[in-house]
Amino acid sequence: MLIDVDEGLADEMAVKCYAMTRQFAPTAQPADVSDLIDQFKDTSQSPEELALRRCEEAKRVVHDNPNRAWLCVTQAFRMLGDSDLPNGVSNRTTRNSVCQTLTTIATQIVEANALEGQPERRAAQIKEITEVVGAALEELRAPTTFDAFSRLISWRREPNEVSKALALVEQLARLPKEEGWFRPLISLSFSSLRRAIPMAARSEALASRFVGPVDRWLEAVGDERAVTIAPVLRETAFRTLLASTDPAMRVHARRIFEMLPPGNTEAEAMLLESEGRFDEASSLFCALGRDSDAYRCLRKDGNWKKALDVAPRNERLFLEWLIDVQEISERSLPGLRQWLSSAERAKLDDLADRIAHGQQNEEVANARNEASTTPTGDES
Repeated sequence: MLIDVDEGLADEMAVKCYAMTRQFAPTAQPADVSDLIDQFKDTSQSPEELALRRCEEAKRVVHDNPNRAWLCVTQAFRMLGDSDLPNGVSNRTTRNSVCQTLTTIATQIVEANALEGQPERRAAQIKEITEVVGAALEELRAPTTFDAFSRLISWRREPNEVSKALALVEQLARLPKEEGWFRPLISLSFSSLRRAIPMAARSEALASRFVGPVDRWLEAVGDERAVTIAPVLRETAFRTLLASTDPAMRVHARRIFEMLPPGNTEAEAMLLESEGRFDEASSLFCALGRDSDAYRCLRKDGNWKKALDVAPRNERLFLEWLIDVQEISERSLPGLRQWLSSAERAKLDDLADRIAHGQQNEEVANARNEASTTPTGDES
């Protein structure tokens, strides 16, 4: 059955006509007049021979005429027919070759962004390409490759979206050995995909994914330094997660830390601090000679006495004052609370609130400081 579609139809109308045809004839395929003449001119050609000829033509013209190349490989794929029927191609090698060629041509077209026409036309082309490639890869029993192809299309729609680039890289790394033929088809995109990986490590939304096989990601996009770079990228992701204000990110940070090379004391100290284990973190920071970080942890822990050992000289007075307040509050005076009047209790509560919020009378504080530094009569 032949349906003549006027070449003068607008893109969107031609697409609608083709879509309607496919509804009642799923194997329908557009063809040029020259294709029909060629097919009927020599009726001795088998479907297998015709399919292979179309594939060879597609390979020759894909760079100069991608639309023609796509037409040729889709025709070839339809010519395979049902392998169990007399007019179908039963040779498994031929069927696999046609399916791989179709996937290769489709990938080259998507990679080169060679789709033409208005947005509606391009959307219809992408839909058709995805459906036909899906059928071809189903024939090849290559579901992982189809997932990778789908993610390639998704990324090509938004090439600046790091999450989509990372999703493609992850899928390329999942390709089993028998589907490894697909990976080289997008080698021109490897440099862009390699740049996306460290960007993902610096993204709070994506950093948790670095519990995955980062070395295999790098290998999948042709980075020969995978063994040395993977730990660096993981540590970048680890630091990104620690910097997050979302407490849930610490769980992911802990998982990534456990995958880092052993002996990373700095990373361990940072993780312990993020988990609120300040005393342990301060000990590690001290071992690294990072007194300021140890000091910060000890202050967070309220361990002011220990903090004196690493405190800056100009802050020791504040720590000593806090220690005095703590010691006073810890003195045991049985019955004091009951003895205090309501006014006295309110005054103490007010004092505690002013101390906690840094509202102590500066004049009183200055007078105390002067008294502590003025020599006594005996000393003179």
